[in-house]
Amino acid sequence: MPASDLISTGVRPGEMGFAFGGNGFFGCGFPTSEATESTLASYQNVQPGQEGLWWSTYEIYPCPDYRNFDPEDAKRQFIARHSTWKHPTVKKVLENVDIRVMW
Repeated sequence: MPASDLISTGVRPGEMGFAFGGNGFFGCGFPTSEATESTLASYQNVQPGQEGLWWSTYEIYPCPDYRNFDPEDAKRQFIARHSTWKHPTVKKVLENVDIRVMW
């Protein structure tokens, strides 16, 4: 997801966000950062790169094979699991769910 989407929901550059619920766990953060003169001298001024990421954990048996899973089915399950959550980042992800990998 675009880093700007995470920032728009209150996740600040250099931070990770977490939300826990009765039917799962949700996290988000910035996988990359932009290197600038200020970031080379201090981690206090690190700015996110262009991408943000999110993850959702939940109990499932048997565990799907990450090499062969149905992204559309995973999307349907994610929406069903989190559709009532009030967390602003979860709501933002729900607007345009894009599931690329599953472990």
